[in-house]
Amino acid sequence: MHRFVAVLLSDGHVNPRRYSIGFTENTTLVKRLIKDFEIVDGVPLIWVTDKHHNSLRARTYNKALVTKLYDVCNTFRTRPCYQHPSCNDGKSCKICIADSGNKYPTIDLNNNIISTPKQKREFLKYFYSCDGGVSISAYRRKDNRKLQLSLEVKVGSTNPEIKRIVSSILGHLGFRDILHKQDGISFKTYESFVKFRNEISFLKEARVKRGNFQGITKNEMLDLAIKCKEFSREGYWINSLGSVEGVMNYIQSLLG
Repeated sequence: MHRFVAVLLSDGHVNPRRYSIGFTENTTLVKRLIKDFEIVDGVPLIWVTDKHHNSLRARTYNKALVTKLYDVCNTFRTRPCYQHPSCNDGKSCKICIADSGNKYPTIDLNNNIISTPKQKREFLKYFYSCDGGVSISAYRRKDNRKLQLSLEVKVGSTNPEIKRIVSSILGHLGFRDILHKQDGISFKTYESFVKFRNEISFLKEARVKRGNFQGITKNEMLDLAIKCKEFSREGYWINSLGSVEGVMNYIQSLLG
């Protein structure tokens, strides 16, 4: 159940009125998730899929499972309260919290489903596979114009409840360098990168959706970021590459 809840809180939805459950991701990842969730908490599921823009959407309808889901988490709504469908009527969420001018439903997740270290690691594996990733970028510093490399493993979300839940689980697993931003949480140290790869990692079907590294797996991105960290420890190697474009081209060449 904890893996399923992680997917629903990241890229999924639960409709308590229609008893519908679903998620949207890249095609290979959705097929993997459907296989993983043929049965959830003893409830067999029949999934239907359809194309949604450049992704694949999976849906199932099951009253019994919706009831069980709301027994372990009070809401699966993660978007701001004002966005459609609005929860201002007090039915979708009765207790909201404000963050930077927006209100979000309070998420009350039953900690019993993520009580063990293994459950915590699996929760993060599925959550990060859907809604997390690795960022690699280069830029010039304003003060001395030297090239700088930015590397981070992150979850992109403005929802304070999602950031609270994920950072709390990371903390319980020993991650000590968690950075909190308006648009998500991240960590940047070499030690945390290696720890994440060895103890959690991404599902092998999880891929980068956009940008310079579109199409490669998130695990490949993580290995690439670790390699860049190791290079950085050897000195200011990136400045010999001359430009931001030169740095990014070199990093892409490391993929082979």
